Amino acid sequence: MEGITNLLWTLLFVPVFAMGADPVYASVVLGLGSLLLLFYGVLSLCKVLDVPPFWPLLLLACDASILLEAVEGLESIFFSALLCWAIFWGLRAKGKYSWRSMICFSLALGTRPETPLVFFLFQFFLFWRERNLRSFLMQVATFIGVGFVLSVWRFWYYGDFLPNTFYAKVGGLAIWRGVLYLKFYAQYHIFLMVSLIWGWKYEKFRPLLMLYTAYVLYVVIVGGDFKFTSRFLLPLVCVPIVLGGFLLAQSRGWSRIVLLILWIVPQARLYERSLTWAHDRAQNLIARRVAGLWVRANTPSYAKIAIHSVGVIPFYAERYTIDMWGLNDRVIARTPIKDFGSGLAGHERSNPEYVFSQSPDMYLPEDDVFLPKKITHKPPEDFPDFFAEQYTSVSIKIGASYLNIWVRKDLIPDKKKSKEVEP
Repeated sequence: MEGITNLLWTLLFVPVFAMGADPVYASVVLGLGSLLLLFYGVLSLCKVLDVPPFWPLLLLACDASILLEAVEGLESIFFSALLCWAIFWGLRAKGKYSWRSMICFSLALGTRPETPLVFFLFQFFLFWRERNLRSFLMQVATFIGVGFVLSVWRFWYYGDFLPNTFYAKVGGLAIWRGVLYLKFYAQYHIFLMVSLIWGWKYEKFRPLLMLYTAYVLYVVIVGGDFKFTSRFLLPLVCVPIVLGGFLLAQSRGWSRIVLLILWIVPQARLYERSLTWAHDRAQNLIARRVAGLWVRANTPSYAKIAIHSVGVIPFYAERYTIDMWGLNDRVIARTPIKDFGSGLAGHERSNPEYVFSQSPDMYLPEDDVFLPKKITHKPPEDFPDFFAEQYTSVSIKIGASYLNIWVRKDLIPDKKKSKEVEP
């Protein structure tokens, strides 16, 4: 799934695996490197738009959403950096064919599936401003050519033109949830919202503003995302960052003080909340690592586990895993959704009957897996009736904490003989 959805980001981990390094922590390093690339991209974009770089770079450096997303192991900030550079080279070419911009867009195409939307919107707005039909057609032809080659390879390797996540995450419109998603972001970025409105006064910003507005509308229509970092709104974050910096640079006296208050107060609240989210994520990583290591140390190599959040636990467990949200499972990804848009964004599909008909040896719940206390789980309401007959909730002591999971009744582990693992 990851290979077809974010091929380039996955390929960056090839040398990590080749060196025997831990990809979980390597992803943090790559995320920080991507953040530096984004900083340099914003600096370059400021130059081509004649914007003093001090304020945009400061806005970027102090945005808790961006900083937290950079160290969470996903490709979001890397994608943002590629798009920023693609936009920079495209604007710098002033309507002419830009092979540098096309390289960046091609790399972005191998990183996130939203790239075609951004590319065609950007090219349309460039053509609207520069009226260079030849360059427009050449860049479109180049992009389509790269996309064709990538699509043929995907179908040859994966047997499908679209990633499995498309089927798993897309099920219709979720506009109201998208509105709430945008509202959540806006309440901590009031100053950037003001900057976007104010920026329409300047002709040089209008192509970028039209691009950003259209992209935000797309995010609202699909229902946003479930993460607190607002990552679906970050791919084109360079636009409001540059506009916000330009507004601060143009302001003077009391107007600048008011704008700084609009920026600092909400960001201080976001930073405070981000510390809590960061702590929870760090504790979650430790818990999942311990759970995965215990499974690897105490189960045979042919054991099968079921879990919702595939990633850290299956990696450390090195066991066959059923992805209960269907991101890696064709059957679950195509299971119909009741009341699409009312559940967790991007994680609404499920098929518990199908999952447990495969008789996984253990099921690791999404919550309360590794705690300082024992937890007796109750069967979820949407699980099949035979689940309670075949599985039992157990608590296994590991150090000073407990691993609280479901295990098939005929495979109850001997807790006294279980091997210890280090957190």
